[in-house]
This record gives sequence, C-alpha cells and structure tokens, in this order.
Amino acid sequence: MALRQGWTEDELGEVLLHLSGYIGVPSVREAMIIANEVFEDMAAEGADD
Repeated sequence: MALRQGWTEDELGEVLLHLSGYIGVPSVREAMIIANEVFEDMAAEGADD
C-alpha cells in the first residue's frame, strides 16, 4: 500500500529498520524478506506493461 502511495523502497526499508527497536529484529527480518518479495513482484508487473 505504501508503494502505491508514493513511498520509495528505500523509505520503506528505513521504516522497517527503525521498527527493529520497537518490535524486535526477528520480526523486522521477516518483514524485510516479505517486502523484498513484494518489491520483486511489483518490478515484474512493471516489466510486463
């Protein structure tokens, strides 16, 4: 959703890193893995256009 609102991948990564102090590194690690998959999927969708 944030990507569709104009956030960049770098901004989202920074937010996730910031959250590590609040929710813990293991949770942020999982979120970053999922975010990377989403970034790749969205890039593939853009390549199909």
